[in-house]
Amino acid sequence: MPYDEERVARIVADADKMVGEIQGKLDAGEATFRQFGVDRGAFSASIKPEHKEEAARLLAEDQAAIDREVDEEKARLSFSTPVSGTRPAKKRMMI
Repeated sequence: MPYDEERVARIVADADKMVGEIQGKLDAGEATFRQFGVDRGAFSASIKPEHKEEAARLLAEDQAAIDREVDEEKARLSFSTPVSGTRPAKKRMMI
């Protein structure tokens, strides 16, 4: 795939926009915690280790499923993409 500066710039701009939106949501969440007087450090410390391990395991399973799905879609697309090169036309003798 050739390098397309406009496309790359658009992707980077979209990524920056998403990062800004996510940061805004994180800040809003922090404000909500502060508004209700919740100490996030104490809250995180109160989570039992087995629950943290289960959450990590479930996250890893979800990520593995996503990776499998992406790999399957890549494989499907690689088989459905037409070959760019074609055979040259058969030479015919002219009379």
